[in-house]
Amino acid sequence: AGIFQQDDTYDWYLEICGTPTPPALRFNVYRDDILLAEGLEVTTYSDEDVAALEEHEYFVTGYVPMIPASDEPGVMVFVETDSSNHAMAAALNTPPTAVSLAVPAPSFTYSVANLTGAAQFAWSPSTDPDPGQSVEYSFELTLGTYTWEITTDVPTVSISNQELYTEIFDNQGAASLAGTWNVVASDGYDDVPAVNGPRDLTVDVTAVSVGDD
Repeated sequence: AGIFQQDDTYDWYLEICGTPTPPALRFNVYRDDILLAEGLEVTTYSDEDVAALEEHEYFVTGYVPMIPASDEPGVMVFVETDSSNHAMAAALNTPPTAVSLAVPAPSFTYSVANLTGAAQFAWSPSTDPDPGQSVEYSFELTLGTYTWEITTDVPTVSISNQELYTEIFDNQGAASLAGTWNVVASDGYDDVPAVNGPRDLTVDVTAVSVGDD
């Protein structure tokens, strides 16, 4: 009897073949049957290119990875699934910023010294954060029984002394009238009044001479 000893050595190799892990499921987003976003790897999407309160139809499809194409080893093929449910949605409107009344100052008395000038009203501009929207201003001045209503796209309004005198003295038979003025900013969807309005105002026409009339 004896001990058998193998002096030879051998090298062994193990080869493992398989398909690499496919990429994750992707998504396509459609708006009004038109592809809006393709190959998303997340499950949320924000549509920024829409007008406020404008309704659209949305749906989503899956973008599923399949086995590599036979003629292109290692290249994944994606196949689009049927669509999800369809949903109607509209972007919410963001109101414009409120203006701040500037001049005349609170409880100001405007004296009409002649009929050639004008009373000036001004306020801070308003801005609208929604793309494509502009802001209009609705100005109101009430003196006695009469109200001036003026719509403008600039943050200033002027009313002629002649118009003030005619309304106060000729039409209402007064030498002076107290009232209020205010401004409302609008983007066509929401109306936002001034943060510091309305303001009191007195208009006095007693200084106008008979020769100016």
